[in-house]
Amino acid sequence: MTEELGQQLKKAREACSMTLSSLSDITKINIKFLRLIEKGDWDFLPQPYVRAFIKTYAKEVGLDCEQLLRKYDRILIEKEHSLSRFSAQAEPESQPAEPKTPTQPASDGGALNYLKRHRNEALFLVVLAAITAIILYTYLQRGDEIFRDTLENPAYSTTDSLHTLSRDTAKVSTPPAKLIELIVHASQESWFSISVDDSASHEYTFYPDLKKAWYSKNHFVIRMGNPRGLELFLDGKPLKFRAPRKGALSLKIGAEGIE
Repeated sequence: MTEELGQQLKKAREACSMTLSSLSDITKINIKFLRLIEKGDWDFLPQPYVRAFIKTYAKEVGLDCEQLLRKYDRILIEKEHSLSRFSAQAEPESQPAEPKTPTQPASDGGALNYLKRHRNEALFLVVLAAITAIILYTYLQRGDEIFRDTLENPAYSTTDSLHTLSRDTAKVSTPPAKLIELIVHASQESWFSISVDDSASHEYTFYPDLKKAWYSKNHFVIRMGNPRGLELFLDGKPLKFRAPRKGALSLKIGAEGIE
């Protein structure tokens, strides 16, 4: 099913007479990621990013986004079950202990000999556990970071966490009373970091047409990697700022605007 999903996307692209280069220009997805998607390799980024790429790709070539995402979810489930079965098969069976006799003491070298005979299997399990830990750590630090501020600060966030939204139909939930509202809307791929009322900062990768809102009692401290690709709205009004041609831009924003 892994290769089948990638081939389905590829055939739809070719049916639209689109090259990988032209699709990359339209979707702003790196061409190397598009190649991995068509090969059915889904481990190049955490799941939230891969799901967003599949949805964007499918939309551009005229496929049903939700149907393809369901296929992707089944691939993940099958992969998880496959790893579980493989680990169970790789686990060495316990050896029955030899009975001890008064005239024959137990040998201290038995356990060592067993480990020597099965060291390849033990090494495989150690490597597998390490890879699993790295994948989980990467997901928690990068993928789940996108939604973490909503869970930690429900009074200051909306539920529109980095979902693909239409420019005309995107909506932001009504903010709590007496809070400052900051909305960020991306027109280009951009890196973004924000601290609300001197809390710990959170980092995001914005893709074109993505929108997110935050709420603060006093001020925001933000840093933009590509400030020309982001629009800021303070309490519903466009916030003007001078973006450099190159490099990042840091701003402190209060109720009256940029401080």
